[in-house]
Amino acid sequence: MHLGVHYYTLSIKKGMIILFEAFRDVLIRIEEEGFPIRLQSSSKKSSHQPDSLRTGFLKDADKYLDEFFRKDPLKIALTGEETDLTQFQSLSRHKDDIIASIAGSFESTSDDDLGKIVWAAVKSKLSGIVEQAMEALETSAKIGSCVSGIQAVWQMASQGKGNLLIVENGYKLRGRLDPYDNSLIIGGEPELTSAIDDLVEMVIEKVLENGSRVVFVESGLLKTHYRIALID
Repeated sequence: MHLGVHYYTLSIKKGMIILFEAFRDVLIRIEEEGFPIRLQSSSKKSSHQPDSLRTGFLKDADKYLDEFFRKDPLKIALTGEETDLTQFQSLSRHKDDIIASIAGSFESTSDDDLGKIVWAAVKSKLSGIVEQAMEALETSAKIGSCVSGIQAVWQMASQGKGNLLIVENGYKLRGRLDPYDNSLIIGGEPELTSAIDDLVEMVIEKVLENGSRVVFVESGLLKTHYRIALID
């Protein structure tokens, strides 16, 4: 799921809208749940002349995104002509999840090159988000309004508390839930039916289920917080 920097890229072209799963500068085309969306050749009007057909084209993309967000809510990067980007953001139910918007004509740009272009914009945006999150954590730690370490984070999240989870990229733990007190048991035999392959991912899913935000930071930044922290 949330391995490293993981996000969606929605590429809006004149006759097609492509959804990618992105890992840093690597784009992987998604071909399911309605994507890619193709506009009939007779209706491929310039993105500089938006009409009811093109609006429907963009609305379809937003509707199909719902299923992906239900399973894996991630941030989105947009690429396309300025008029399309503006219109999509004005009608999208996912506008708050747009992390970067890159205007331009990418009709003939390869997926590899597009990945590099998008990642440059996303990386720039993320640097500001990480800085803000670390500042918030420092302030919260001083006044005692955060918890550190996966056990404490899980307990807070299980109570529906917490507004911002900060976790190091690549942090993964195998274990299981204690059936008596719902605490985490780290390690154990992997063949047990109760074993959970990644406790960190389970915590992330719980935090997102609570409607809270998640920010990933580089490994080592949360050393004093045991690699994971939740701000109340």
